[in-house]
Amino acid sequence: MTEPAARDLILVVAAAILSGERCLVGQRRRGDSLGGMWEFPGGKVELEESLEAAIHREIAEELATEIRILSYLGEEIITRPDRDIRLCIFLTELAGPEPQPIEHEALRWLGAGEFEHLPLAPADRFAIPQVELELRARRFARRS
Repeated sequence: MTEPAARDLILVVAAAILSGERCLVGQRRRGDSLGGMWEFPGGKVELEESLEAAIHREIAEELATEIRILSYLGEEIITRPDRDIRLCIFLTELAGPEPQPIEHEALRWLGAGEFEHLPLAPADRFAIPQVELELRARRFARRS
């Protein structure tokens, strides 16, 4: 009996970037996988790179800005026919200039309750309740 071939595992990071009571999402380019859908910006972790270093590098490359990590939201495993993807999402705060859509079709800032109106990449959806909870807490703290 032959054993199944080992599957590739790709490690990917993403950032839910907050600014005030809003969170940034980027629209995937039309020709890309899941083109037209919206996602938290990020990308692949390089060999021997920490998750934290990878998310700072990816945000600088994709958005030409800087972030400050607030917390780790968790991870999701995405199973594809040829490989598995481990997506790790961080809650972050904008710490640099206004993000630019270098790798995305468009960027959009969303408030709590607005995520449901966009076609979000399936893998990112697990983090939405935590992001919206943080956005609502920020709105409440501002009013207090």
